[in-house]
Amino acid sequence: VAPLDTGAGDAGLSVLRSGYGLAAPDYLKGDPERLSGYVTAERLARMNRQGMHGTFAQDPADYRKDPGYVVPRETVAQFFDTPTP
Repeated sequence: VAPLDTGAGDAGLSVLRSGYGLAAPDYLKGDPERLSGYVTAERLARMNRQGMHGTFAQDPADYRKDPGYVVPRETVAQFFDTPTP
């Protein structure tokens, strides 16, 4: 998430708080206050399993390290209408 100020506040922070974004600390080194707020918002969203953090989402850095990674079956939610592999 990149910093984006609107008249109502910081839209990037709002996205992180709702769990639909990932903080990018490398791009916020020049703004320590915003860096702290973004990282904290993402951490709290992860802990509370909000938004995309309520499901399995592979971190982009982990994907770049191993694009062939497959999620262990036990960690993926299975529903009654999910076809079995």
